[in-house]
Amino acid sequence: TDPGKFIRSLRFHNIQGAAETIRENNPLGGCCALVCPYDKLCEGACSRTGIDEPIQIGRLQSFLVEQEKALGMRVMQPGPARREQAACIGAGPASLACAALLAKAGCQVTVFEAQARAGGVLSYGINPTRLPQDMVDFDISLIEALGVRFEYNTHIQATEVDALCAKYDAVFAGV
Repeated sequence: TDPGKFIRSLRFHNIQGAAETIRENNPLGGCCALVCPYDKLCEGACSRTGIDEPIQIGRLQSFLVEQEKALGMRVMQPGPARREQAACIGAGPASLACAALLAKAGCQVTVFEAQARAGGVLSYGINPTRLPQDMVDFDISLIEALGVRFEYNTHIQATEVDALCAKYDAVFAGV
C-alpha cells in the first residue's frame, strides 16, 4: 500500500482514489488496517517523526475503508474474461489475495475451504475485539464481487491435488 498516495487522495477529498490506492495491491486492506503493526512499521519510519508526531497511517486507512464500505464502493474490478481457471486451496489471507489478483487479471477462480467461512486466521485466529468479523466479511465480499467462487466445507486431501491440477490451469495451496 502506498500511504503517501492514499493520504494525498484523502487530502484532496478523493475518497474513491484513496480506496483504489489501498486496494490496488492489498485486497485485504480493511483487515490490514486493523491488525497491521503500523506504529512499528510505517509510522515508525514516517519522516514527520523527527518534526513532531508521525502521521497516523493506520487510523487513516481504517477511516478510508469505513468510507469505502459506507458508500458502497467497488474499487476492485475483474479483468477482461479469460479462459484460464484457477483453484485456491484454503481461504486464508494468502489464498484470498491470490484469488483476488487472479480475478483482477480475468481468470475464473474457485476457492476451496474446509471451514464454514472464509478468512482463515482472520476469522478464526484473531480476537474479534481487534478484528471484527464484519470487516473480514467486507473484504471477502469485495473478492466475491470479482466473481471468485467459494466452496465451503470442502476439505482437499493431498491425494486430490493431482485431480485439481488436471482440472484447473493453476492450483494455489495457501494452507
